[in-house]
Amino acid sequence: ALRYTYLLPIGTARYLGLAGAYNSIGADLSMLSINPASLAQYKKSEFSFTPAFNFSFTQSSYLKKEGEDNLFSLKLPNIGVVFVKNESEDANWIRWQMAFGFNTLASFNRSIFIRGNNSTSSIVDVFYALANGTPYTKLNPFDTKLAFDTYLIDTLGGSSSYTKAVEGGVLQERSIFTRGYLSEFAISMSGSYKGKIYLGASLGAPYIRYNEENYYSEIDDADTLANFKSLKVNNFLTTKGTGINLKLGLIYIINNYLRWGFSMQTPTAFYLKDNFNTIVQSDLETASYESSSPTGINTYTLTTPFRME
Repeated sequence: ALRYTYLLPIGTARYLGLAGAYNSIGADLSMLSINPASLAQYKKSEFSFTPAFNFSFTQSSYLKKEGEDNLFSLKLPNIGVVFVKNESEDANWIRWQMAFGFNTLASFNRSIFIRGNNSTSSIVDVFYALANGTPYTKLNPFDTKLAFDTYLIDTLGGSSSYTKAVEGGVLQERSIFTRGYLSEFAISMSGSYKGKIYLGASLGAPYIRYNEENYYSEIDDADTLANFKSLKVNNFLTTKGTGINLKLGLIYIINNYLRWGFSMQTPTAFYLKDNFNTIVQSDLETASYESSSPTGINTYTLTTPFRME
């Protein structure tokens, strides 16, 4: 819920140049997804698109070891078109606009690397704690059964008690790659009343694409552990979904130096679907093993908060 409600709209270069402080400033297609009253200040039709380059850098600290990673990507955060109809100069409603546009509201592109030497514990401790007391025929196919199938944990004489292949003293590494975006296609209508009041409404259809690859490994780099060389636990997640919302906006021109802007957005109702799976690999002194989970599927709804500014 936090991932899909924390928005950082990218929009056009003009929008970014003002750091998003655009709620009462007009004529920018980024505002389709924020304050549609801004569109009422367009005086002629326009087509706009904005390419962007994104560079992210991450640092991590784990068990007194530093890790860092970076990612470069090319994006198209905004593309849209607005059509303007001008009325006669003596009309109260002097101008009407209709706009269609696509805006990126959040980017999930990120790369993280973490590493450290752990002398006291292992991820096998987690598998061991979850499995203990559970017959091996009823272990969870997404974690403890995979550890059992790769001999990272094993039963004592067919009971519900288990032993562990490793107790600690390993080099732990994790790489996390996330890709995706929260974007929105919007249709907007707006109008200008006597050049003083600007009103607008947008029907938004946001959609989510999120992919996460999580690679975890433990290595006996000091070669001090009996019957253990390394293990890998790889988790994969894909989330897709669509939603719908409504935005209303108002801009009032007080004078040439002062204007007031107001916008509101209804809660967005998302329908989401997760696909996920896990692969566990072990490299022991005697042999190497690999086990994969089935593909898990979750479908659910998410309703984001009401917004107003």
